[in-house]
Amino acid sequence: MVLKSDLLRAIAATHDQRRGDPRAAISAYERLFSVDETQLDVLDQLEGLHVLLSDWEGHVDVLERKVARSLDDDHRRFLLHTVGESQRDMLNNPTAAIHAFRRALELDPTDLVALEALDGLLSQRGDHRGLAEVLQQRLDVESDPAARTDTALRLGRLWERSLEDPHHAIDAYRRALDESPSQAEAIRALERLFAAQSMFPELLENLRMQVALAASPADRSALLLRIGALQQKELSDSDAALDSYREVLAAEPTNAQALTAVREISQDVDQRVAAVEVLEPLYRGAGRWDDLVQVLEHRIECIDDPAQRASERRRIAAVHEDGRKDPAAAFESYLLAFSEDAGEPSTLAELERLAASLGRWTDLVSALERAVRDGSDPSAGRDLSVRAARISVERIEDDTRAAHNYRQALELGGDDDTVLEALDQIYSRSAQWNELGDILERRVLLSSPDRLDALEVRLAELRMTRFADARGAVSALQNVVEREPAHARAIELLEKLLDDPTVRDDAMEVLEQTFRRSDNATRQAWLLGLKVDAATSDADRVQILGDLARLREERMSDLSGALDAVTRAFALDPRDEGLLGELERLAPAANAWPSLRGVIESAVRPETGLVSDEAVRLNLRGAKWYADHIGDAAAAEARVRAALEADPESVEALTMLEGLQRQPGREADLVATLRRRAEVEFDGDARKAMLREAATLAEGPLGNVDLAAEISAATLEVDDADPTSIDDLARLRRMQQRWEDLADLLGRRARLADDPAEALRLRREVAGLYAGPLADETRAVTAWREVLDFDPSDLDARVALESLFERSGKWRDLEDALRGRLDVAVSVEERVTTRLRLADVAEQQLHSAESAVEYLREILDEVPEHPAAGAALERLYASLNRWSDLSDLLERRLDHAVSMGDSATELTTLVRIGELHEQRLNDVGRAIELYERVLDRQPEHSGALAAVARLAEASGDYEKATSMLQRAVAVAPPGAESAAMALRLATLQADRLNDPSASEQSLRRALELDPSSTESLRRLRALAESRRDHTLLAEVMEKELALTSDVAAQVTLLRSLATLSRDQLGDPARAMAYLERASALNPSDREVLLPLVDLLSANGREADAVPILEKIIASFAGRRTKELAQWQHRLGQAQQRMGNKLEALALYDAAFKIDLTSVPILRDLGLLCLETGDLDRAQKTFRALLLQRLDPNVGLTKADVYAYLGETLSLQGDKPKAIGMLERALESDRQHPRATTLLAQLRA
Repeated sequence: MVLKSDLLRAIAATHDQRRGDPRAAISAYERLFSVDETQLDVLDQLEGLHVLLSDWEGHVDVLERKVARSLDDDHRRFLLHTVGESQRDMLNNPTAAIHAFRRALELDPTDLVALEALDGLLSQRGDHRGLAEVLQQRLDVESDPAARTDTALRLGRLWERSLEDPHHAIDAYRRALDESPSQAEAIRALERLFAAQSMFPELLENLRMQVALAASPADRSALLLRIGALQQKELSDSDAALDSYREVLAAEPTNAQALTAVREISQDVDQRVAAVEVLEPLYRGAGRWDDLVQVLEHRIECIDDPAQRASERRRIAAVHEDGRKDPAAAFESYLLAFSEDAGEPSTLAELERLAASLGRWTDLVSALERAVRDGSDPSAGRDLSVRAARISVERIEDDTRAAHNYRQALELGGDDDTVLEALDQIYSRSAQWNELGDILERRVLLSSPDRLDALEVRLAELRMTRFADARGAVSALQNVVEREPAHARAIELLEKLLDDPTVRDDAMEVLEQTFRRSDNATRQAWLLGLKVDAATSDADRVQILGDLARLREERMSDLSGALDAVTRAFALDPRDEGLLGELERLAPAANAWPSLRGVIESAVRPETGLVSDEAVRLNLRGAKWYADHIGDAAAAEARVRAALEADPESVEALTMLEGLQRQPGREADLVATLRRRAEVEFDGDARKAMLREAATLAEGPLGNVDLAAEISAATLEVDDADPTSIDDLARLRRMQQRWEDLADLLGRRARLADDPAEALRLRREVAGLYAGPLADETRAVTAWREVLDFDPSDLDARVALESLFERSGKWRDLEDALRGRLDVAVSVEERVTTRLRLADVAEQQLHSAESAVEYLREILDEVPEHPAAGAALERLYASLNRWSDLSDLLERRLDHAVSMGDSATELTTLVRIGELHEQRLNDVGRAIELYERVLDRQPEHSGALAAVARLAEASGDYEKATSMLQRAVAVAPPGAESAAMALRLATLQADRLNDPSASEQSLRRALELDPSSTESLRRLRALAESRRDHTLLAEVMEKELALTSDVAAQVTLLRSLATLSRDQLGDPARAMAYLERASALNPSDREVLLPLVDLLSANGREADAVPILEKIIASFAGRRTKELAQWQHRLGQAQQRMGNKLEALALYDAAFKIDLTSVPILRDLGLLCLETGDLDRAQKTFRALLLQRLDPNVGLTKADVYAYLGETLSLQGDKPKAIGMLERALESDRQHPRATTLLAQLRA
């Protein structure tokens, strides 16, 4: 009997061996095993088939079933090893592999295969804790010492670096040393851990071990250095540290680290001597002069004897100069040595030598000065001060400092001419006059006769120029002159002293003796001049000047000098006719008329005391000199003017002056002269003629309107009733825009006018000036009132007057003016208009509502149904709470409407009266009666219905209120008031009746009544959002859009509508329409353009999307930004979808050059290169993608990239590399279809 299992086995074998269909064979074997699980050989067959197909998951599944059925632990371990290897190597499933190997280890804890596999897997996975456990197990079971050492080292590294457990790491490294005592890595690791854990004794022992194992002297020195540092810093054993460093330096004398360490030890006072003994010979031998200096400086700190310290500092200076080649530092050391022992001459010599080369003279002088201050030997101090002073002068050119030191020398050694002469020179150069005077006086006492004259002349000059000691100067100069009468400098100084009144007499006496002996006429004349100056009266001066004039004319033949003397005498006595005659005699003789210029001017000065007649006489004589002999007409005119100043009414002078000024270009002067002549003229007509000529000249040739007006005003003063003069001046004042004066003149002219019309015209002009340019409302009011006094019916004047009152806020005056207008009003319309204005003024400006009521009532008395007056009166009654009066007013309106058959007005008035009774008169019954009357006449009257609804709502009858409002809203006329009623109905329906549907209909009705109702839109939008009713929301947003005028707000709404249409309503066409409208409003808004392009592309409208994308790219104007790259990428995609591959490739390439790391750009560029056959570029692009972080959202994985690379390499004919890439794709994604297919093709 054939069994089912046999048939299945045969089928499986046929598929496998005959048909070559391993998958069908697997299916048959699986059916066989499900029928009979005792046939274990089936699992062997399945295992082979899965391997053939590289179906590693199926392979693992078969192995697991074999493990479950095996009873032999070794066989089970072998199977588990295979499972682990498949999971690790084929399926890249390290977790499953670890699980398999751990199960094998459970069967045999000494299983090295499992331990090694776990070692690798846990290492790759980074499971450091698990790896530590595996390594510890390996260490316990490993038999090879070298392997144990290696494992211990790995365990130590793991504990140290990854698990950060130093104590376990130390144990592991010590275990390695147990296996291999000289193991270098373990020793170094323990060194590192001991240091990190501050285990210093253990670290010292470790380092000593390393010293013993050191391979070279350099390594040994380095270790000894570390030992020394450890002993010095951590173990506080400086002696032992010094020994360690000494051992290093014995082998390496120039070891910088050892030297530095010993230097640090030398900072310890207790160890300094020993440390310096080690360092000094080493530094000298190595030429390390800087370090040697520091060491020697340390040694000085231990020396107390000044001389010894100075000697040591000289040694340091020698090191600075000879070793370090630093003379500046050597100089400083010598300064310190000098401060320790100033008596050592070699130190001072070295300082001067170095100061000369370094330019350090200032520092040397300071040192010398300190030595003087600190010293006790006056003689030595004097020498040091002189030396310091000499250096200050010769080297640093500091006179102040030199003077100080020289004075110090004088204080220490007394007066000395050499020192005094040096101070003389210094004080002369530095202008220290007091000090110089003191020195000169001391030198005079010490000087020899041959040098005495020069010293006393200098002393005299100093007293004259610096101390204002004229007497002392005269005394010194007198000594000089007595010794040397012809001493030129002494005489020169004496002559200068003549200018000093305190010594003039003494100086003149000395000079007079000298000139008398020399018989010098020139000098005598000069002395006469001095006498003139010294004379005490003008009479004496005139006499001496006469003698001087004779001396110059007769003995010296100096006519000019004589004329000068007479001129001076005339200046002293201008009344002397003889002197005036001498002037007129000598002037032509000396050919010196021009020299008399200014003589008369000086003579007639006020201080001369001349009377006016004398001044006029002299000025006219001077005018003749200028005109006849000097030829200076301007000066002649000046003298004439001076005569006029003395006698302003001199006819002769004025006539002369007028004649001089009647020249072209002298019009301004002539005008002034004509005005002066008019002032002294007694004849009125002649005066007016002169003034009119002057005014004509001023206005004409001079073009000076202001001057012409001034002269015309003077003309008017001659005759204030002269119409011509008034008109001339008025014309000029108008040109000057002197409105105040013009108004006054026009007023005067109006009063003189004989023609009433002309007088009225002038008064109007006066009023216009006050109201306009002068802005004088008070006088303008007065002027307009005068106009109205002459002509009460002048409407223009009345309007102007009312405007003035209104502008100035004089409301009472305006009220009076308006009342005056009522008196002359001739028509009902004019009276009504005036009373309306009166009512407005009373209410708004005078705050008298009662007065306003009276004016309005007067209107209604005359015109009972005047609408504006009635409305205003109704409003005022309401504001005054005069409800009864308001009721009467409404009743009269009602009666009139009934009489006129005006049903609409009748019903509206009834409602208004009802509201009045309801809300103000507290008569609800009467109100209801009135509302019912309205509803009886017109059942759908919206006002009455609304009122009844309001009463019902107030009483809590919401259904009735709602019913009434529904009727009212249904018939309400369009408008904001009706919309408010609909909103009130919506509120009742939503809040009281809980009927949201009805509320929505009421809100829609409100929007119908007032499409601009923002409240209706707001509540509808809130309703739509709460219901998520996207259709309603779109409808509301469209209405909002219709009401929005701001472009930016419109664009925002259109974007929102587009998003709503696309995402919630599923209407991309509508979304596109919105975005196109937004783009038309703001063509550069990329937040609009981006979704628009998306929608166009999604709907296959690439041709429409391309121009938009090109416009966006053009807007970047050459700016290369990553955003530009994204737009170029988008345009490339559109071109590619349109079949324009070359254009797309160029755009992708341009985008890539801007943004080298964009995964989408690289993706599309690589794929298009692959598609167009540019395989090299495709390969480069795909390899670039491997370097990027691939976000799952871009639709590309590492496996995809490897697959594309495999395909590219395959097309390039590089099959091995292509297979490698495809395998890597499958390592990343074992189910990758493209990689699987290509790999199968390549392997086939």
